[in-house]
Amino acid sequence: MTDSAAAPARPEATPAAGRTQNELPSGTNITQIREILFGQTQRENEGRFRRVEENISRLRDELMERLDLMHAQIDREIQAAKSESTQMGLQFAERVKALEDHLRGEVKSNAKFLQGNLDAMRLDLENAVRGLSNSKTGRSDLADYLIEVGLRLKGEPTLNALDEQLKALVAPADPAAGGGNGKR
Repeated sequence: MTDSAAAPARPEATPAAGRTQNELPSGTNITQIREILFGQTQRENEGRFRRVEENISRLRDELMERLDLMHAQIDREIQAAKSESTQMGLQFAERVKALEDHLRGEVKSNAKFLQGNLDAMRLDLENAVRGLSNSKTGRSDLADYLIEVGLRLKGEPTLNALDEQLKALVAPADPAAGGGNGKR
């Protein structure tokens, strides 16, 4: 029996080169054969590809959502930094203005104080000059004092003593001038 069952299968198992065009399987038969041979694997692969595409799509959506959140967070931080920077700039400007006003006040106060001191010193100087003018000695008197101090420092006789000696020498030579006073 196996021979009779094998006999009908044999004509189909002959190579295609020996068949005529009428004996070739039709397009649906090739599709069915392909389905039988590769169908399960192809369906598994298509399912895997679909799951991979879904995962990629889901990951892309999650990534875009995270990027949007990060972008929004960065924008908030930039705005906060700008606001803080602006606030710090305003505070700095206020401090500089206050310091400038304070320094101007100090300079004005010091200027008034110095002007008062300068006026007082000028008045003192003017009074001292007036005092010198009132009690000033002549140039010749000052010269005489300086010569006398110099002679005393040298240990020589004073100017008055020299003057008397000079008069004594001049008097005997000129008796008509009345310089002779009888001292010898």
